[in-house]
Amino acid sequence: MSTLREFLDIADKVIVKRFDDIGRISPMYHIVDGDGHDVVIAAPPLDKDTMVKLMRVYLGNLKAKRYLYIDEAWLATGKGVHDHAAHSSLEHFPGRSEVVMYCAEDQNEPMILASREIIREPNAKPRLGPLDIWPFDQTEGRMVGLLVPRERTVQ
Repeated sequence: MSTLREFLDIADKVIVKRFDDIGRISPMYHIVDGDGHDVVIAAPPLDKDTMVKLMRVYLGNLKAKRYLYIDEAWLATGKGVHDHAAHSSLEHFPGRSEVVMYCAEDQNEPMILASREIIREPNAKPRLGPLDIWPFDQTEGRMVGLLVPRERTVQ
């Protein structure tokens, strides 16, 4: 099996081509199940909290070894990023950027978060910027830790 980074890079090539062809990406998961088979599914069209709960159970039932979640998102960085609660959405946050987001997790490797900026210019087809791998020491959030630890099983 490839490394998690190689897995991300392979999927990224497909996503870049798809974005170039149609100008958008729908939320999806690329999963490697317990038998090593690839499963690619659309993310359930639910609110994020419910989707994550459902996907945690689904990944457990598949005995998933790894997954990659891909979606378009708003990204806010820099000064004032922790004050975004005053805004109803990052869509309206000053200085935000639109990205294709990758969240990759494996049972045996550290998690990888990455993105490509969506570049929209007047009278031009949208395009993606370079792949940006995010450095981090620890991760938190609803999309982290979806894989069932190997010593547990989902009932």
